[in-house]
Amino acid sequence: MASDRTVEILAGTTGRASLTDGATGSPFTGAAIVSHPPAAAGAASIEGSGGNYDLVFAATETASGAVAVTYTLSNVWGVSAPATITFSVMVRPDPSEDPEVIGLLTAQVDSARRLAAAQIGNFNGRLERLHNESDRRAASIDLRIGLQREDESKPLAYAGEEGGVDARASGFPLGNPGAPAGNSGGAAGDSRIAFWAGGFVNFGSREDGALDLDQTLVGVSAGLDWRFSPKFVGGIGIGYGRDAVDVGDNGTESEAQAFSAAVYGSYQPTAGVFLDGLLGFSRLEFDSHRFVTDTGGFAEGGRDGHQVFGSLSAGYEHRRGGLLLSPYARFQAAWSRLDAFTETGAGPYNLAFGDQDAEMVAGVLGLRVEYHIPTDWGTLVPRARLEYTHDFAGSSLASIGYADLSGGLPYALEIDPISHDYLSLQAGFDAELGADWQLGLDYRLSLGLDGDGHSHAVGLKIGANF
Repeated sequence: MASDRTVEILAGTTGRASLTDGATGSPFTGAAIVSHPPAAAGAASIEGSGGNYDLVFAATETASGAVAVTYTLSNVWGVSAPATITFSVMVRPDPSEDPEVIGLLTAQVDSARRLAAAQIGNFNGRLERLHNESDRRAASIDLRIGLQREDESKPLAYAGEEGGVDARASGFPLGNPGAPAGNSGGAAGDSRIAFWAGGFVNFGSREDGALDLDQTLVGVSAGLDWRFSPKFVGGIGIGYGRDAVDVGDNGTESEAQAFSAAVYGSYQPTAGVFLDGLLGFSRLEFDSHRFVTDTGGFAEGGRDGHQVFGSLSAGYEHRRGGLLLSPYARFQAAWSRLDAFTETGAGPYNLAFGDQDAEMVAGVLGLRVEYHIPTDWGTLVPRARLEYTHDFAGSSLASIGYADLSGGLPYALEIDPISHDYLSLQAGFDAELGADWQLGLDYRLSLGLDGDGHSHAVGLKIGANF
């Protein structure tokens, strides 16, 4: 006697049900389908021999709900009464509404922007040192460590780095335009050339209600510049960045790396006036580890990408005694392309992602102030910076689909655009201890003028001459 039963499968997959397990009247000599499912739901067939038979049902990608297939079993005495296998076809969830997918793609876009912001910050810090020859040739190496916390409904745009760089890049990059940007030393016997290098480590977190992101950003930049004339200094440099992000509490992770090269230059047409330019390129690499909400397992992924970044700054430096007063304007941008990739390790829950673009475009108006105070133990340099930034970039659109389905990438996820206007205030000091050591401390507050949140950060700098 054949028996009724129910089997659950996903749309676009194949399910199998044993017809002989639990049936009475063995040994069986055959099985037959009495009523086939609708073609729109899928196709059914029978496989087996030697008294064991299975009903195989291949659901279409658009199938859903209950699909009934009626069958009979045969033995030497005859044919059984018809029985029914009901395949309960479950529609796959919309991945664009999955918090783990949203968090992962947000983290990757944030990482691309942070990695660009890190290099823009580092190289702009170096550019500001080119305005003064003694600063350009000062030999020092420094490390910056930053801690940042953001409380907001939307992330702020480019306010999380000194000098008007990305808000999501928590902490303080080496290239703070208000402080020495790494080590710099001229080649022996030639005062026209100078080498420099530096790095930073930033720790930060952001919560906006739906997302909880903890990240660690590491960046290194180095280069050499050459004084071509009394008015122009140009240089080349390289950089490396790594950004690791933990998304939520379920184990989803994203790790990004950037390998960068750049050219830069500073032109001073007259005393105190400067025009600084930067143009760079980065190769991007991403690795992802995504928690699959429906199964509790994980999907692994990897994607490459590339990035073009740059900035153009103009301003004036007024120096009198130990005072520096400098108003400036800057345009900074980065265009990133994240390549398509397909996940592995999660079976029918593996996702495919299309090419994705991310932009970082902003205009900055700023004012920085420094005052050098000689002391018995060295020099104390209190400093402050005020910046207004308007972001011109929009959101980033991701296309998503299930890897084993033929329907392409039918789902779309828009990564929310970042704040369009914000104000950043920074205050701190550098202490030059004799000729060999420097210490620095900074505090920064960034306010979104669109009413969408604020962030604050504390940074520590340690430097040494050589």
